[in-house]
Amino acid sequence: MVDINDIIKLYTVHPNLDLIDKNFAEDCEFEAFNIPSFKVKGIEAIHEIFKAIGFYAKDIKISKYNYTHSSHCIVLNTQQEITFNILPFVKFNYRMIINIHKNKENKITKFEEITDLESVIQNIPLANYGYFNIIKPALGYLMVKAGSYNRGFQNNSPNKIQATMEKLSDNFVEKKEVNYSEPLIKLSKNFNGLSHQDKIDNMDEELFNSKKIDIKDGSNNAWKKPLNLHQ
Repeated sequence: MVDINDIIKLYTVHPNLDLIDKNFAEDCEFEAFNIPSFKVKGIEAIHEIFKAIGFYAKDIKISKYNYTHSSHCIVLNTQQEITFNILPFVKFNYRMIINIHKNKENKITKFEEITDLESVIQNIPLANYGYFNIIKPALGYLMVKAGSYNRGFQNNSPNKIQATMEKLSDNFVEKKEVNYSEPLIKLSKNFNGLSHQDKIDNMDEELFNSKKIDIKDGSNNAWKKPLNLHQ
């Protein structure tokens, strides 16, 4: 298993090269997205990369760090301090993200250094002010304006909602009030001229033979024929 402390100890002017042999695969790739950027392959080349730190730096260390990891990758977020040999009285602070890719044997197969350019600019007074107070806000404003000029973009969400509402409106059936007195009025009209007992007998016979009387037209829904109210 790759030990984070072993990686931290490599960032010094006198790194322990045995830690490279312990954690790195023989064909490991080392890629730096720094100033300048470079890429090498092989454990011997990686030895030389860390040995070169003492050539250009008087002192270097990782002051703060945190990391996340999975079974195949470690992301190490570091805050580093460096003093160059050509500027021995000036200390630079910068942020570097280190991506470590591992194989099944927990050996490092790819090692990536990514230096945050903004953290480097913060060490230069005039460039720091111009970038963070003029250039960066201006670029943000231009991006917002560019988005407002994009006439080809359409938000289809309201149209979809409107189409759904129209479908619901087309399928909606309005409920009508039912006049329960209508069939009784029809029965009373058809029974005019019959005796009281005949009316009762006819009603009993029709109601007994029918399964259900539709309250709208007096028809028998079970047999699909109208009741004979003129017997």
